[in-house]
Amino acid sequence: MIMLMAGLEKKELIIQTIKAFLIIILTLILVDLYDLFAVVILFSFFMLFVNFSELFFIRRYLKITPLSRDLVLLIIVSLPLIYFAITHQQIFTIYHYLFIPILIYFIYIVIFHKQISIFIREVMYDK
Repeated sequence: MIMLMAGLEKKELIIQTIKAFLIIILTLILVDLYDLFAVVILFSFFMLFVNFSELFFIRRYLKITPLSRDLVLLIIVSLPLIYFAITHQQIFTIYHYLFIPILIYFIYIVIFHKQISIFIREVMYDK
């Protein structure tokens, strides 16, 4: 969306065309060998391809980046939680629905307390 708003429609069209062309070709080749797994891997890979390509062009032409110290910290904190969610046994009990989300929110609030308070002040006093 940023690329379209910034007038980089041609670059976005090139990225999407490359993605579509390669997904079609590679799906036709790899589905016979790896079934649905190939489709999942290809779509995941090309989502990353599109995102990194857009990030490159936005950084190059607009001189802005969505990456910040807080975002990197959020990713670093989230990766172990995501890994735990993926590898953990999928038998849900009450602590999956109640205690783990509360613990995760508490961790995020403790780490990002300053940013949350700044955001709340901006929202409250912006009116």
